[in-house]
Amino acid sequence: MNWKYKALLLLVLSRLPLRERINYFFQRFVTRNLPISGTTFARRVSLAKKHIDFVQQYYAHRPPGEATFYEYGAGWDMVVPLAFYALGVDRQIAVDIRHMVKPQLVNDTIAKYHQTALDLAFLRTPDKYLEGGSPHCLALLKDYYGIDYRAPCDARRTGLRTGSVDCITSTDVLEHVPLPDIQAILRECSRLLPEGGVMSCRIDYTDHYSHFDKSIS
Repeated sequence: MNWKYKALLLLVLSRLPLRERINYFFQRFVTRNLPISGTTFARRVSLAKKHIDFVQQYYAHRPPGEATFYEYGAGWDMVVPLAFYALGVDRQIAVDIRHMVKPQLVNDTIAKYHQTALDLAFLRTPDKYLEGGSPHCLALLKDYYGIDYRAPCDARRTGLRTGSVDCITSTDVLEHVPLPDIQAILRECSRLLPEGGVMSCRIDYTDHYSHFDKSIS
């Protein structure tokens, strides 16, 4: 697809009511970017492992399994939070500005742990699928995997208690956020972290339109 058509489409979608539902439908049934491919899944899991490596290098207070993690911009399929679980994290808060998580995509992520060859040493593998409606699924997500999903939640003003999280992560999120909002998000992150807490932000600096328009170098 020519990047100009995609840009126009995104502009139109951004001005429509129920734009998130329309965007999901488009990615699921038109471009078929969802569920993600096994290759994309493996790449995102490797990014989660890099977050954990960073935490283990710079956070000396307690091991990841005893720390509280906070991820903003968790997304539809919970790939990164579930990878954190597989790598030993027991307590997580995951937030989105709008309700994004889709149980069927979370279940696809869980299935991919059993279908995709990953060159990583997991402490455990997600193996319990989410069943039932959305509220029940969110309760299961917390019960099975320690992931407390909150949406809508504004990362600029989370309402979480000061100093209540040990490790903050974001994965391919900040490149989509306007500068004034980034500044507000970072101020909130500073408030949430206690002394000695750490933050790991992965930013994708590639031209996102080049991901589907191969004419862009």
